[in-house]
Amino acid sequence: MVINTGLIAIQGNFNSHRQKISEAFPRSNLFLIRDIYDLPEKLDLVIIPGGESSTIHLLAELSGLRKSLEKLWEQGVFFLATCAGAILLSKKIINPGLAEPWNFIEITTQRNAYGRQVDSSIQTINYTESAEKYTSHRHSEGVFIRAPKIIEVGAEVEILARCNKEPVLVKQKNVLGATFHPELSSDSPVYDILKNIICSA
Repeated sequence: MVINTGLIAIQGNFNSHRQKISEAFPRSNLFLIRDIYDLPEKLDLVIIPGGESSTIHLLAELSGLRKSLEKLWEQGVFFLATCAGAILLSKKIINPGLAEPWNFIEITTQRNAYGRQVDSSIQTINYTESAEKYTSHRHSEGVFIRAPKIIEVGAEVEILARCNKEPVLVKQKNVLGATFHPELSSDSPVYDILKNIICSA
């Protein structure tokens, strides 16, 4: 199965995602997206990486990329959003800085919920029963770097994983959002989950 993947490369840790996508989808055509002119005719998957949510939001607005991504989302293109990406795709953001919610997934996130960079940590993530149809993993490492917290989830949002009883991996229709950095862990099943979701769609 050939997957056309658009990796948002405005700012943040997009290179690590590139490697993980190459492993999960060996036949993937991967496009680095910095503005609307980088968008190919067809995309199956868009990845919005971690980074600085205010910076990504402002640059996406200025370039017109946000509007184009919204159209792709409305068309059913699948989105993986990690850390800052999950913040941006939220319905509501607490402590938003200069970021504004794009409202792709019905969650409320709190930006920088765990404090400063020095408070970043590696924790154990526990996968829920809802994740069983996508992965056999029950636990994995989670890298949290100035991570957001999911404060509220809507009725249609599936919680696929928790850390310390709090949701950290959620899915709604064609959006998968993680508050951690799966691209920085060797054992993260997030890309297998992503692959299974896309292949079963």
